[in-house]
Amino acid sequence: MVNSTRNPHDMTAATPRTLEGCVDCKMLKYEAEIKLVDELGQPLPNLPYVLWVGHGPKKIIRQGKQSSGDGVIVEKELPPGPLYLMLEADALADVLQEPHRHLRLSRSDYGTPVQREAEQQGRLPRYARFGQLVDRLPALFEEEQQKEEDKRHPLPPYHFPHGDPAKASAARRPLYAFSKAGARSIKITLEITPLRAWVLMLEHSPEYNLGNAHNLALMAHLAYAGGDVNEANTKRVKEKRKTDPKYTPSASERAHSITHFFVEQMQDLSRLPYGINALSKAALVKDVPYQERYETPMFIDCTEQGEQGEAPPSDMVGGSYDTQFFYVQRPEELIVSWRGTASLSDGLTDGNFTPVPCQEMSIANQGKAHQGFYNQFAAVPKHPKSSIAKVYTDITTAARGKKLFICGHSLGGALALLHAASLKASRPLLYTYGMPRTLTESALRELTFPHFRHRNESDEVTSVPPGRGFDHPGAKIVLLGKVFSVLALGLPDKDPYAHHGKLVHFDYTDTHYWVGAGKQREKVLLTVQTKLLVIPHLAVEGKASMDAQAKAALANAYPPGDNPSHGGGANIHSHPSGEYAGYLQKRVLGLLDKQHNLPDPNEAKAIQYGKVLIEKKKWLAKEVSWRENGALQIDNQLHPLLPQGQTEPEQFAITRLWQAPRK
Repeated sequence: MVNSTRNPHDMTAATPRTLEGCVDCKMLKYEAEIKLVDELGQPLPNLPYVLWVGHGPKKIIRQGKQSSGDGVIVEKELPPGPLYLMLEADALADVLQEPHRHLRLSRSDYGTPVQREAEQQGRLPRYARFGQLVDRLPALFEEEQQKEEDKRHPLPPYHFPHGDPAKASAARRPLYAFSKAGARSIKITLEITPLRAWVLMLEHSPEYNLGNAHNLALMAHLAYAGGDVNEANTKRVKEKRKTDPKYTPSASERAHSITHFFVEQMQDLSRLPYGINALSKAALVKDVPYQERYETPMFIDCTEQGEQGEAPPSDMVGGSYDTQFFYVQRPEELIVSWRGTASLSDGLTDGNFTPVPCQEMSIANQGKAHQGFYNQFAAVPKHPKSSIAKVYTDITTAARGKKLFICGHSLGGALALLHAASLKASRPLLYTYGMPRTLTESALRELTFPHFRHRNESDEVTSVPPGRGFDHPGAKIVLLGKVFSVLALGLPDKDPYAHHGKLVHFDYTDTHYWVGAGKQREKVLLTVQTKLLVIPHLAVEGKASMDAQAKAALANAYPPGDNPSHGGGANIHSHPSGEYAGYLQKRVLGLLDKQHNLPDPNEAKAIQYGKVLIEKKKWLAKEVSWRENGALQIDNQLHPLLPQGQTEPEQFAITRLWQAPRK
């Protein structure tokens, strides 16, 4: 999408002028020096070009040359008339994708550093994009455009403002418009945007990374959108496709869908990606050469019928069969995002928690899996549609040699864990949000890949099915407002369900103390409460400094493989995926504010809370006081967890996220 602000240096802004009166054309001939540079001012060398003056059969053509090693074109004895330049498509595509030609920081095409420098040097600044300087598609784009029309994506409007250059000759504008008062020698600096695309900035590391957590939370949220339709319009479009299988969604139905995000937003370099399903939030993205962009994402919807109209598998226990996920790849990495379901609460409480063996899907040799979740995962290869039935094999093949990232929210987190376990040979990195318990303890002991499990406040979904402590036949338990016996739920009696991975807790403090005795005893909340980002393993592993009492209290509050013992708030709206993504972005931006010497609003509230803890220390139980001080100390040591930016494109990526409009 071309910037809506008119840029006087854009080639499309130039207008030919007509020579009037009787003049001696020999006296009007001039010399042109054109310097070709990228957005960083680096020269574009050795590019074959065609330069011509005028229109129609009488136009003067200069060709058979190429730009110098310094990216300079010099042509002498040019006659009056509009001056045009065209560069060889494949050569230009290759040069504009060289690794060192990344984007400048600002995405405005007006008043760029290159343009300002040109003006200071007395040169005429001009700006163009790839499609404005070629007369055909390079091989890089031909394969996509040769696909069948209903499977073909349009050329990226950012790089091709006028569409297919072979059909856009009428839209071509001159590089220079000659006039009688023109100089006998002109010098032009032509800034050309590199041929790049956005990708998520991810780090495949066993260490917790807030950049990963932020981006993969957004991907877990994006999974709730349809493949080429946003979540709000999914049902409507499905109904339309029952009568018209080739129905093409409108722009409003397509906006912010999975395909829209990866194919359209990630190729629009005028701005950061801006819409992720229902969230208007920016992702943390860096630019890479266009050939390293994401391929078209694959959305898998297991509610679809088979090729012959066969119904999908329906042998589900503990919920309906509505498994959906997407995967997307590029040369270096593969991302898989599993979708949850709005009916998860009913499925968990009305279903059977009976554990079943999971060796068949290569998840674990010992231990068992939740029957409902396992059946959802294991039924995919049984789907009557061949493209769905073989998708696990396709993903396994695609993961070879790539960095594998898997994520999911709610039920999607459970399925993401099962999928990561089945792909453990591919070294998956797993981030989940609000997921239920899925496997028994003996199965979990076999899984050693890194997994960071996020819990927002006291998200109740993370508490089901029940874990250790409810593994004896006489136990009674309340799940999401309903009372069950352990026997009725079919819980394991010796190998209980547990959580996998390292917990990251968004802990709303809800700290209180008791006064009075007997019937007069009452709970008093501290006057200041806050929400802390608590990462207990940092204390356990010695990666956060704190006193021994606080460290011990945190270890007691956050037992391995379980939820925190103290709850962490009682917000009934703590489960939605948007809450997870929103809180992570809020914390990342606050930490970046502090790096830029601006106040972090989260830190200010934490300081107030710390003061109240000191004031009420004698009233608080010692364990509570130590625990909360430990949580505060971790929350105050999060800066090393921010993405650091090892290269300039990564540093620019972090700055762009910080500068992006906040909603």
